[in-house]
Amino acid sequence: MTKFIYILIFVLTMFSASAENLFDRLVDFTKAGRLSEISYPEIIYSSGDLGFVSDGTKDNSAIFNTFIDTVSTPVMLILEPGEYLFSSPIRLKSGVIISGYNSNLTFLQFDFGDEAKTCINISGSASNQYTALQNAPKRNDAFLITSSQLDVTSGDLIELRQENGDWDSNPADWAKYSVGQYLTVKQISKDTVFTNELVYINYSMGLKPEIRKVAPIKNVGIQYLNIERIDEPASGAGYNISFSKAYNCTVRGIESNKSVGSHIMIAGSKNIEVSGCYIHDAFTYDGSGTRGYGVTLNDHSSDCKVENNIFRHLRHAMMTKHGANGNAIAYNYALETHRSEPISDFAGDIQLHGHFSYANLIESNIVQNIWIDEYWGPSGPYNTFLRNRTELYGFFCTSSQTDTLNLIANEITGNGLAYGLFNIQGEGHYFLYNNIKGKLDNTESNLESLPASFLYTGKPKFWDIPDEFPAIGSPNLPKEYTIPAKFRYETAVRKTVGEYLPTGILENKNTSEILKYIKDSPNKRIRLYNYTGCEIFDGMVFELDFSKLHNGLYFVFIDDRYCKICI
Repeated sequence: MTKFIYILIFVLTMFSASAENLFDRLVDFTKAGRLSEISYPEIIYSSGDLGFVSDGTKDNSAIFNTFIDTVSTPVMLILEPGEYLFSSPIRLKSGVIISGYNSNLTFLQFDFGDEAKTCINISGSASNQYTALQNAPKRNDAFLITSSQLDVTSGDLIELRQENGDWDSNPADWAKYSVGQYLTVKQISKDTVFTNELVYINYSMGLKPEIRKVAPIKNVGIQYLNIERIDEPASGAGYNISFSKAYNCTVRGIESNKSVGSHIMIAGSKNIEVSGCYIHDAFTYDGSGTRGYGVTLNDHSSDCKVENNIFRHLRHAMMTKHGANGNAIAYNYALETHRSEPISDFAGDIQLHGHFSYANLIESNIVQNIWIDEYWGPSGPYNTFLRNRTELYGFFCTSSQTDTLNLIANEITGNGLAYGLFNIQGEGHYFLYNNIKGKLDNTESNLESLPASFLYTGKPKFWDIPDEFPAIGSPNLPKEYTIPAKFRYETAVRKTVGEYLPTGILENKNTSEILKYIKDSPNKRIRLYNYTGCEIFDGMVFELDFSKLHNGLYFVFIDDRYCKICI
């Protein structure tokens, strides 16, 4: 019989009657992330057929942006193996998927001559006109009553916001409306907008709640690429990938190497998913303009998911700020924390940075430190930390104004006098079965009723390791099991997941015919990669000893012709 009873958030009545009802402090995190699996469109273009040059020296910016501006969507652009230089930013529009073969084969290099620009832009728009509400929405409402009829239809994206309250201890002109949420329209009835999602927090008529229509970029995919920023601007920032007013988009299986600001900025967007990536290193780590950040959830971004990624050598690997809500940060591994200030590893890999980000889920991550700070004032309520492990200094909430956290079955494992700390300020928090250096806090509920996950009812699809699920927290021993992202970092040659397997000119032949073709062409150059993208051989066919190859799937390049073979 399994150790755990897998439960969804709507069946949390299994908690003992003496414990506070956790259900009243949660939102439905199963709605986080892309709404459906990414599907490839019928129309696919290849970079080689369009005139792209992959030698690392010729600028491909103009040809890329011209293609995006003129192509009909939905469409997929395959960037074949090689190095693609971009001297100007590139942009994507709705319905475009760009894909490499995998992050060890297709390289995008951005060099803007020390100008603070963003590499890849996915940017929609929104009306400048807001419509006031007649009622103040309450938590778990699924309707908004407007002062005048709003020009929206079913499926449209809207933004709800209100002015900051008296919690705003560090005001900023760009953050006067920190509390907000992105919602989709279910239907309209006169002055009432019904929404597909529930409102996640209580609003106040005294803070003038209002809504507007958003015209997002949607259904964009970026996958299986290696993205690197080459130049280092002396001032300003710029991101490797920027989502602004975007909806239902995916970043999957990319390696992002060095960025000026955040590697991936998600601002004012909904249902963005970042998964299976390897994100590492920056030019500077002082935090200005998000320098040294990994993925930042910002500006009311709602229902996004950052999952199964590896982050290395960053100031803040994962960040929420400025009213981000309903997002899930889950099953990620972060190591080699680094900031510019003294005690360089004393920063939050997962950081809640004030201006009232609220109702987010932080689940089953293995990181060095978690930090909820008060630099921009408090974070909002209902942020939930379930089954996370800190390996270094520990878990800190240094914001006395931040309230109503949920802290459940976390492991604090750092050893030593200054390590493995659990210092939580503020009021109204919910503590249950947190393990601080071997000592459990509140254990009043039945251990068997501890939730395994607020995202999944069983092992997620990416759980490709033999370790117990869930891997972290009671009744497991501290550090007893690991998660796929950490396992991948420690064992795999390629740190990202997934690949695009092309249909090449040799694809329709069977393996024996391909092998015969290879062996009959002894003077041709052959490059051989295993299924993880690791190069096995690069040379002339006659130099390759097939008898030394293990059985498995291989990726073959013969004079730039592609195929895959099974030996």
